[in-house]
Amino acid sequence: MNIENELKEILIDKYNVEVNGIQKNLQSTIGNVYISNDNKYVIKIYNDIEHTITMTNLHNDMERKSVLHFDLTRNNIFIDNEQEKIGFIDFDDAKFGASVCDVAILVANLFFSKSKGANLEDMHKFIDAYYEEDLKIKEVEVPRIKEFALMWIDYVLDGNEFDASTTESFEVRKKLINRHL
Repeated sequence: MNIENELKEILIDKYNVEVNGIQKNLQSTIGNVYISNDNKYVIKIYNDIEHTITMTNLHNDMERKSVLHFDLTRNNIFIDNEQEKIGFIDFDDAKFGASVCDVAILVANLFFSKSKGANLEDMHKFIDAYYEEDLKIKEVEVPRIKEFALMWIDYVLDGNEFDASTTESFEVRKKLINRHL
């Protein structure tokens, strides 16, 4: 049995998820990402035990946990306004952890930049729309957005060698987040 059929059986048998097929995502940089034929589900296979352990141990102190994209940038989000659909690509950095982490990454990427500064008005609109009426979760998570945004920037800068301009862009974003959040 091939891996695609094994993944399909696991989704159906263990998780009661109806899928008609699984295919390998040929654009995955590592080659370990699979998607359902209807593009609803993304499966990522981890062969590296250290990476798997970091995924399951990330921020165990938070109540709400989920699979994190961990690279939510403008380049990885697609919006189809006509069909009212949003799509995400590039799950190579996916992890498991505090749900607020992806919110913080979005906030850091969409509302703080070297060229435009801090867009606090739109950031607050986004946060209000995201949490809607769930004030209890909002009360717990919003104060942690700054912490997670700064941790993410440190993670990105520590794990990569960027050119001076890109590094400066992250450093400016970090200063803006420190000042305004």
